[in-house]
Amino acid sequence: MRNTSQRQMSATRGHKRGETRLLAVLLAVVLIASLMLPGVLAVEDVTGADIAGDVTVVDNVTEPDESADEPEAVESTDPDVEDVIQEYEPEERLSVQDVDDEPDVPHRGGSAEWTSSNSLPTEGSYHLTTDVTINSTWTPTGEVTLDLNGYGITMTGSGSVIKVYSGVTLNLSDSGSTEGSHTIGGNSFTGGYITGGNASNGGGVYVSNGTLNMSGGTIIGNTASNQGGGVYVINGTLNMSGGTIIGNTANYG
Repeated sequence: MRNTSQRQMSATRGHKRGETRLLAVLLAVVLIASLMLPGVLAVEDVTGADIAGDVTVVDNVTEPDESADEPEAVESTDPDVEDVIQEYEPEERLSVQDVDDEPDVPHRGGSAEWTSSNSLPTEGSYHLTTDVTINSTWTPTGEVTLDLNGYGITMTGSGSVIKVYSGVTLNLSDSGSTEGSHTIGGNSFTGGYITGGNASNGGGVYVSNGTLNMSGGTIIGNTASNQGGGVYVINGTLNMSGGTIIGNTANYG
């Protein structure tokens, strides 16, 4: 009986060793197959070297390869690296919408519009937007830059049209010198003008210790009982680089 029992135990042990060997072989086969089959590599284990073609990993940031056909998503197991999704669309290009080719430019070197038809500024830089009619002399108190802009200043009262006193500078121009067609006192001309003054001296402009810089406009149709039908300067300055003084009258020149 003892021999029989011993033989049975020996057979059992041999059977178990055979099962163990078979199980080991099966596990080895499964392991080899898992390594050879595509797609079984865990996403969490992907590194830059494992990603084929479409995505390049640089300093833990994915950037698209221009040859990529499809967007690629990569998930990192590094807790310090956020999940990154990069998409590449070859057709997409930066587009610039041309909203305004030319920025707003202040009119005539930054001058403001003067819209009054019966008064004129005492200082500042302006361009006329209409003809101006005054019944008393215009006397600036500071530096004034005035663009006639093709419009006229007409005096209907008595005295000079303009008086420029000590410490005052009047810069007179006319950007609309070809605008309109006018005839005053038998003289035809275009552009802005100063007319209608009548004074003892300086019917058009009287300058006393001030400065008149004239680069445009026409001073015409003014009279003086003494001197300077158009312009009279006493201890002042007249700098004339443009414009016209014509058709004015005075008893003594």
